[in-house]
Amino acid sequence: MFVFLTFYLLIAIGNPKQYPLWISLHILVLLSLLACEYIHPDWVPDTYKSKSDRYIDIGATSGTAIAFIFFITNYMRKNLDKERVKTEERELAISNQNRQIIEQNHLLEKVNAEKTKLFSIISHDLRAPLDSIRGYLELVSEHLLSEDELATMHQELLNQTKYTSELLLNLLYWSKAQMQGISVHLVSICVKDIMDEVCGNKLSNAAMKGIKITYSIKPEIEVVGDKDMLRIVLRNLINNAIKFTKPGGEIKIKVTINSPNAEISVRDNGIGIPLERRDDIFRHKTNSTYGTNNEKGIGLGLILCREFMDYQNGKIWFESEEGIGSVFYISLPMTKPSAESLNPIKRE
Repeated sequence: MFVFLTFYLLIAIGNPKQYPLWISLHILVLLSLLACEYIHPDWVPDTYKSKSDRYIDIGATSGTAIAFIFFITNYMRKNLDKERVKTEERELAISNQNRQIIEQNHLLEKVNAEKTKLFSIISHDLRAPLDSIRGYLELVSEHLLSEDELATMHQELLNQTKYTSELLLNLLYWSKAQMQGISVHLVSICVKDIMDEVCGNKLSNAAMKGIKITYSIKPEIEVVGDKDMLRIVLRNLINNAIKFTKPGGEIKIKVTINSPNAEISVRDNGIGIPLERRDDIFRHKTNSTYGTNNEKGIGLGLILCREFMDYQNGKIWFESEEGIGSVFYISLPMTKPSAESLNPIKRE
């Protein structure tokens, strides 16, 4: 019986290449034992007192062998099942990782394609105003122009220079945020003070188109944000409102308390945003757009606004109706009355 047990174990866990050796060896051992008992029966003395003792011994030995085989087989089957489950889990994990890698590669390819398109548009739109400025300057230096022509040309040069300056400034901030990370210093900001500063710089642009900018903000309203980033966001939103509002229009700026946040809205009665462009307004999927006085824009300012609001733990969204106007909202946490200071943080 124990010969059978050793044979079972060796066949169950041994190397399949060694099966012929173990089979041959066990057959040889069995035949040898039987031959010895047959030829020399006196070598195997009968120690049983009765015939029943012999069968009891054979039954006990067989039962022990069967129980041993059962438990060993059950133990090996459980281990094999566990190993199979682990193998399936590893394969599933590898499959998920491969799928995630493929999805990330597709996303990276998509983002890179969008950025390539964006920089292509930027390079084109930078070259165009610079060529215009050079052409105007050559015309002024080579030809005698009337005062009206000079005034018109000076105004056009000013517009082109302002557009190029705005684009370069936005591009500078956005490139820095993309490549180097950007430092975010969250402090308590008086909304009225920063609005006075931003609107003061934009009044001349609005006046040139006869656009009225109105706002009334309580001086005690303060939010938690980065002053430079908030200034850039507001400047871009107001600049866009001026750009896409018709001459003689109006821009209303309002602050609404929606505890624990303060919501700043910039509302215009301009041309609105076409339905097909709304899903991509904060993405890189954009082309050159023109304002009501043919002011150029590529949407980089709104991309910058979205990223800077994310850095400040804020939100930005909009509502628009074509032909009636648009409202852009930004939301930032209000300063808690008990907070005396905020530590600067580094956000990459």
